[in-house]
Amino acid sequence: YRVEPPPALAATGRFDFGSAPIADISRTHVTVHLPHDPPAQGTWLSGVAHLASTEIPISGRVHRVAGHKMTLELDLMIDEFAATLEGYLTRAQLLDLLC
Repeated sequence: YRVEPPPALAATGRFDFGSAPIADISRTHVTVHLPHDPPAQGTWLSGVAHLASTEIPISGRVHRVAGHKMTLELDLMIDEFAATLEGYLTRAQLLDLLC
């Protein structure tokens, strides 16, 4: 289940090539809007997801590229970071239901 980060819980991805707003996020994937051409499909990347007031490290392979949007299939996370991501997704889903 992917959620689009609501304005109250803005999310960005920070990579070696710069920061990009997160378009949607789930337990297994994150899609970002890049200001430039994305890396090739299959490229492995690592970075940091800034989820409202929390940051977690992320890594994975470029799963899909469409224009300037890139979807990253996330690697497994350690429990602490997976719990942080889960908490963010829960808050974003609740805000989605309330609005």
